[in-house]
Amino acid sequence: MASGYLHGYSEEMLFDLVERLDVRGPRYTSYPTAPVWSTDFPAERYPEALGKVGRDGRPVAVYMHLPYCRQRCFYCGCHSFISNDREKMCSYADSLKREISHVGEHLPTGARHAWLHLGGGTPTHLPDEELAGVLDHLESVLPGIQGGERSVEVDPRVTTDEALTLLADRGFRRISIGLQDLDPDVQNAVNREFSYEQIRDFTGRCRGIGFTSVNIDLIYGLPLQTRETWKRTLERVEGLRPDR
Repeated sequence: MASGYLHGYSEEMLFDLVERLDVRGPRYTSYPTAPVWSTDFPAERYPEALGKVGRDGRPVAVYMHLPYCRQRCFYCGCHSFISNDREKMCSYADSLKREISHVGEHLPTGARHAWLHLGGGTPTHLPDEELAGVLDHLESVLPGIQGGERSVEVDPRVTTDEALTLLADRGFRRISIGLQDLDPDVQNAVNREFSYEQIRDFTGRCRGIGFTSVNIDLIYGLPLQTRETWKRTLERVEGLRPDR
């Protein structure tokens, strides 16, 4: 929520909007959404489609999924795995690089990407050298255009300055910080705990390292949330001046 967004909107207007949008639906993070997927899809269609990517000269968007997390957040519905097994995460990185190479075999010459997003899981839970290796391999197979947009989702509890620096060095300027709520009781209920001071300091370090667009993720409807606790979270987050 951008700084100043709450000004001009009464509390009743905001909660009226929340109530009107409080309906069940498929996850919106992929399109088409999962309910319309089908197994009736001939295998040969996939390389045929890859062969058309970027053929008209337009750059493409790439999403890369890194599924490992240090611990489970109880609200999470993402395709993720809880592991601190370095060998397992390195093996996944190797498999991902092989998949990038396989996809690259079918891409037309000169294909480029303009958008790259790392999601998960927690992309920065991957060992730094493995994350760097995957990103550099992608760049060698499907290069990015000059000034392209690169973004990453992070858990500030596991994201080191070294990880932030290697991402910034590779052109990442947008970062999405998973906060969800600042109330200690809510945080304890969903197993995602850290203080306002930690999120404030982490946000500052992101900007200092070179991230120019800082997003803070929030979730309403978590256990133990009330109007008052949610309002306090919004007010404190607004003070951090998130860009989104």
